[in-house]
Amino acid sequence: MKRFVYMVLTAAVLLTLPLYVSANDILGEVDYLEGGVEVHRNGKLLSANEVDIGLQIEKFDLIKTTKNGYAEVSVNSSSSNGMVVKVRPDTAFYFDMEVKGGAAQSNFKLLSGSLSLKVSKLTGSGGVNVSTESAVMGVRGTEFTVTAAPEGSILVSCTEGKVAITDESGKSSIAEPGKAVEQDRDKQLKNISVSSSGLENFQKSWVEQKIQDFLPTALPVLRGYSRTYQDLYDKFIPAYNELMKNRKVFEKYAGQSSSSMGMGQAVIDRRAVSPGVIKMRSILPLFELYYYRISGVKEIMISGNVRQSMTGFNAADFFKTFDSHQSIFSASDMSSSGLQSPALLAIQRNRQVLEWKLAQARYFLKVFAAMSVGEDDGFSSGLDSFSSDDPFSF
Repeated sequence: MKRFVYMVLTAAVLLTLPLYVSANDILGEVDYLEGGVEVHRNGKLLSANEVDIGLQIEKFDLIKTTKNGYAEVSVNSSSSNGMVVKVRPDTAFYFDMEVKGGAAQSNFKLLSGSLSLKVSKLTGSGGVNVSTESAVMGVRGTEFTVTAAPEGSILVSCTEGKVAITDESGKSSIAEPGKAVEQDRDKQLKNISVSSSGLENFQKSWVEQKIQDFLPTALPVLRGYSRTYQDLYDKFIPAYNELMKNRKVFEKYAGQSSSSMGMGQAVIDRRAVSPGVIKMRSILPLFELYYYRISGVKEIMISGNVRQSMTGFNAADFFKTFDSHQSIFSASDMSSSGLQSPALLAIQRNRQVLEWKLAQARYFLKVFAAMSVGEDDGFSSGLDSFSSDDPFSF
């Protein structure tokens, strides 16, 4: 099968040493690519030469497709006899695999767009979860698609088997062939009858209808989103800066395992960076979701010719602030980033400043996992981004 790839390049590189990668860090590999596909790893955007069929996918890798992008990833999992993830256009997600109570758990964090998963029968007590802002899909051997509309609604449709959708209040609903489950913007679950033969067309028309329904209320909804986003941004930046102050500590573990550093030193280093890691874990998951949500809403409002102002709020002013977060480095960023000026300028020029910071924050969490002492999976501390004690883990 012929493979076409378009890549967006950047000169940004946080660290010169590769992160120590164990067998447990490899989650799968890319089977197929076409159109615009990006892979963000360890605080940088992989080059076009690196992103190709056969590329191994690691924990916390973020895969992002453009409007014409598409990717298929086969996932290695001891919890399943086989899993294939199809990444639809205009999608961003990352995933992780961990062991809890002796059971392997595959976790997919959908930030925007649509993912299709084909999961063979699970083994033992293992599981597969796909999480969004306010719902988690639990799977036990099935083929299904999770679609996130830009305004926040979720559609779960199934072509084989069953998927349990649980909202943040604990209420559940089942998706199965002929019956999809929708969670609307108000977080309400409801069943929708749908023909399996026309499922793909239904998914597309569902997104289009959600966008049309959203347009009349886009401005007041955006005002609410803007308040949440700004609150999270104001918390994210100090947490990010705290991690950056310990950049030298993280760098020590970029090219080697914690065992080579000695248990005593690893414990000291973990204690030094733990406060910043804990702060970031309480902020990053929800902040990323709102970043991608607002990016989608901005596109809807521009293309839909929606009015831009109401009493006490101006969308154009907010989008100007939102865009500035992608295009401006502060003085402290310049001094603490570890990058040379040309690389920083390239990030600013490509309007990737905030995405670069989000990628680095995710990378610091990954390095922290590698600093774990005496545990192969690196998540025994309960500080991974999908841990159940995380207030934003769904």
